[in-house]
Amino acid sequence: MNKPLGYYTPHTANDGSIFDDMETLYGSHFEQISLADKFDLISRITFTLRNLTPPSQRNEGKVQSLYSRIRNVDISTQISFLKFLIDNCNQHTQMNAEEIPQPDPDWDYYETWQLLHHMKSVAEAGIALIADKKNADSETDAKLNQLIEPFLIQLEGTVDDLSTEATDEELAFAEDEEEETA
Repeated sequence: MNKPLGYYTPHTANDGSIFDDMETLYGSHFEQISLADKFDLISRITFTLRNLTPPSQRNEGKVQSLYSRIRNVDISTQISFLKFLIDNCNQHTQMNAEEIPQPDPDWDYYETWQLLHHMKSVAEAGIALIADKKNADSETDAKLNQLIEPFLIQLEGTVDDLSTEATDEELAFAEDEEEETA
């Protein structure tokens, strides 16, 4: 049987952490999440982690070559290969954890900071995609759109949320001032 979430993450049962909430919602083995949703989550997390690495440190040709070899093997072998890669990344991350600065998660702008850094990496990926193109083409345009559009929508939502929060805080402050002067 697979090990529970708590085996892999820095939390204990009922500690009130985000992982504790996840276990409550989805089960300690994420049994309430479909395989497709697990793969989607893996994809999103790896995309975010990948974009923390500067484009100059990536070798797209090598990655494509490796991917073309592994993509046609059976799903069980692909999952085993993922485990292998994650174990290797885990060892590398332990050695280089200090290189990736992270703000305090309690900071009001923490989620915005994360999103903006993600947008920065998406922009760098977009620049890398078009850097060697002399002329625009529909394939590159489609890849750019696929890369950028989801994050523009997410950024717009975040800005709207921040505007709403600011407006709510301004209203509360104004009401407090009215009460003090009355």
